[in-house]
Parts: sequence; C-alpha cells; structure tokens
Amino acid sequence: MRYKKGMELITIKCRTQKESGKIKLRFRLREGWSVELYHRSDIEADISVLDKLTPEGTKKKGVTVISQKLLDAIAEEKEIMSSAYAKMKEEGLDLNSEIFEKTIEGIKLPVVEIRRESPGVVKQFRQYADDAFRDGIIGKKRHDHIIVVCDKLYRFLVIKGMSKLSIAEFTESHLMMFRNFLFDEYQYVPKHPRLYKDMSSRNLPQARLSMNTVTSQMKMLQTFFTEMELKDRFDLMNAAFDQSPYKVNKKLEVL
Repeated sequence: MRYKKGMELITIKCRTQKESGKIKLRFRLREGWSVELYHRSDIEADISVLDKLTPEGTKKKGVTVISQKLLDAIAEEKEIMSSAYAKMKEEGLDLNSEIFEKTIEGIKLPVVEIRRESPGVVKQFRQYADDAFRDGIIGKKRHDHIIVVCDKLYRFLVIKGMSKLSIAEFTESHLMMFRNFLFDEYQYVPKHPRLYKDMSSRNLPQARLSMNTVTSQMKMLQTFFTEMELKDRFDLMNAAFDQSPYKVNKKLEVL
C-alpha cells in the first residue's frame, strides 16, 4: 500500500473548511520520525473526490468512477517529490519544506544557465581573492583566510539550496543567515558529512565560533561586496563614457 522510492512515505494531506468546490492537493513526505516535508501542488481536484482516494492517492476499493487523469497526475507528482527528496539527501541539503519546494520546482522547470556572464557569488569571491593575491594587494596569509571564508560560504549556500546564487541576488537577509551559520557551523558537520569529508580534523568545525572570529570573517565578505559594488559603478561610468560625444570625438581625432 505504501509508495516508496527509498524509505519515505508520501501521502495526500489536505486541510480545508470548504465543503464543495475544487482545491489544490497538498502532499506530505515522511521518513521515520525525523523527516516531515510538505508540498503544495498545482493539481486541482473536487473536494468530493477526496473520499474516493486512499491517503497514498490511489482509488479506494469499490470505487468505479474517478478521473484517470487525476490519478496519473497524483502518481507523477509523487514521483517528482521522491526524486527531489533523493536529490536533497544526495547533495546534503537541509531537509526542510522550503528547500523541498525549490528542489521540486527545479525538477519540473529545469533552469537554463543564463548566468554565464554573471557567475555565482562563490566563484566571484574566490576570483577576487586570487586576483588580489596575484596583483600583490594582499599577502598569502590574507589570501588563505579569505579562501577559508569562501569555502564556508560555499557550504552555506549548498546546505541552504542556493548554490547558484549570484551577487545581484545576495541580500542582507542572506548575510544574516550566513553570519548565523558561521557561529554554529559545527552543528552541520554530522548532518552533511559529504561536505566535510575532505577536511582535516584540525580544520573541521568543532565548536561555536567567537564573536571576534565571526566579525573578522564577515568583514572579508563585506570588503568583497564593496569592491564589486565599486567595480559595477566604474563599469557603468565607462559604459556611459563610451557612448558620450566626447569619447566619439576623441576616437575620430586619433583616426
């Protein structure tokens, strides 16, 4: 009777005060006592049909009249949910309903890579550190410290299901979430062993960080964002200058 891909159980879990009309089906995925995820689908069904369905979304014994299209849609939705859950576990993501919904959405609507000219924030942060070290702006020790923060940022975004976040999408809310993550990263080690398996025991987060350490690491990220903002402003100024009559006239003078 139970629908399983791994050890999870997926059931329909609708709550409504309506006595008639249509509602969108809501599902629950459970595994053991520790995992309980909810998903609100786009599948519409008449409330009267719910009495004809088992909790797993199949038709009850004795039911003869029920939409096969509805049953197929439910089965497909459960398959996507199961795939999303497997993906979350494989990638070491937080097992919460928000990330569950994002993962389901990603499976339903595969994201076309349109950010090739605007790489993710982690890639740009690392490039910023490498360029500053190469140009002699910072020393090796400072560079190594920034890379440590960069690696922490990567783990944070992976765990929160935001690994492709760009600088433009990074908000103050993300900064506060990352700050909290820095304090208590040690709590994520047993939950996401895949992300920490290559770290030496010396570098493995084992206790809550001090305020001074977190402040220092956040300042490194702040400096990076400040540099990127100044660069964007400089690029905009150059773009405006390139389109100005003065620049055109200068080009003509050279010719």
